[in-house]
Amino acid sequence: MIQASLPRRSTPALDLGAIDLNGLARQALKPWSEAYDQWLTGVDALVKPLAKPSQGDCGCPTCRPDPCACRCCVTDADLVVEARVGEQRVVPIILENPWRRERDIELELSSWTAIGGDIAVRGEIATPTAFGLAPCGREEIVLLLRVTGGAAVKEQTQAAGKAAEKGPNERIEAETVRGERRLPDVTRCEVAYADLRIKGCDMRSIRIAVAVLPRDCEAYTVDCGCACCC
Repeated sequence: MIQASLPRRSTPALDLGAIDLNGLARQALKPWSEAYDQWLTGVDALVKPLAKPSQGDCGCPTCRPDPCACRCCVTDADLVVEARVGEQRVVPIILENPWRRERDIELELSSWTAIGGDIAVRGEIATPTAFGLAPCGREEIVLLLRVTGGAAVKEQTQAAGKAAEKGPNERIEAETVRGERRLPDVTRCEVAYADLRIKGCDMRSIRIAVAVLPRDCEAYTVDCGCACCC
């Protein structure tokens, strides 16, 4: 006699909709999140005593520094010179002659483009403006650049028709505003351009740009709050 086999029953399907996957994920990550929170608490406890006291956000340049004021937009220039109002810069330029014949050279420096306000750039060629450049030789050209402002520019404008110049030792005078003496300055980077024409050389004029920076750009900072003192 053969015993009849029991009827086969299909395995019940797994109902994924009944499982809270989000809950399982939160339970699995809970130890890690608690450990991370404890680590942040410990870091804050170490760093907070070393931090400088908050002075609030008053909107001044100290609270909200503007790095764009120190960035100069210089376009189409061969030589860039950075300066501040009141400075005189000495710019040496070497002129070389690769040919085996002498060249007659004449130098001419154009006027500078206007910056605006009471700030102006002045320049002159300190070396001879006409000379012979020896075959395979070289010659040094020296430019004196001055950034003037305030009373110096006003005096320069009044004396524009005179032949006499004050020369390279022109002094930048401070203006008196509400009883305080203040040196002239720019609020953002300003650029003035001029061309140095070199007649006798097979080349175009040299475009020179003077970028006038505010005094607080890259200034040396002294911190009076000594947090490291014992």
